[in-house]
Amino acid sequence: MIEAYGMINRSRYLCKRMPVSRAADNMDFWLNKLDEKRFTQDFRVTRFQFIQIVNLIPDHTIFFNMYNVPQTPSWCQLMVALYRFGCDGNGASIGKLARHFRCAEGTVELFTDRWIIALVALVDQVVTWPDADECAEISARIEDVSGFRQCIGLVDGTLFPFTEKPERDGADYSSQKACYWLAGLVVCDDHESIRYLYTGWAGCAHDARLMANCELQLCQVEMFHGDQYLLVDSGFAPDRNCSCI
Repeated sequence: MIEAYGMINRSRYLCKRMPVSRAADNMDFWLNKLDEKRFTQDFRVTRFQFIQIVNLIPDHTIFFNMYNVPQTPSWCQLMVALYRFGCDGNGASIGKLARHFRCAEGTVELFTDRWIIALVALVDQVVTWPDADECAEISARIEDVSGFRQCIGLVDGTLFPFTEKPERDGADYSSQKACYWLAGLVVCDDHESIRYLYTGWAGCAHDARLMANCELQLCQVEMFHGDQYLLVDSGFAPDRNCSCI
């Protein structure tokens, strides 16, 4: 037993490592030659948006190693992460994604984790509530298109799925959609840009409950000017700053 423990302790791998055949590298083709429609289908953003995202984090420390071996370029890591974000079920299999991008299974998870960290760090920079002047511009555009005066956006609830049932209070995260979720609220303007995000509640929480506890209700004086309001559906309680349609 002691001898077996010593052998395991000296070995990094318990089984002999076998080389795995890999497909040709298509990263350059996907970035530079794939047509725009298929690029958006695969990576869930346009090519222009993809380049913008890469340019937002040129110096993020997560993409620099402490030693001299450089990482895979951040744009290649982003391709893997975005492709994975757009997959679900069997399509999100780590092994399948690893073969598609000719890398190791652990590398798929590593690239994804790095970009999640980088993107979360950008939230305060890219998800911002409009100031008084921009609110006036948004309401003017919405009125021109729809006739709704003083409207500065639309809000609705959404659910973010978990892959597994949470260990603590798992039943609270289930919903009518037969899965386990994190509940949230999202406000978008007329350009489909996210201007406010509120989450952290269990999936069983109703949209109206989230609204009652978020800044949209608790900080109305700071966030709304005059008669400005958001359009909501019947899942919310209408009030001065929420108009139900």
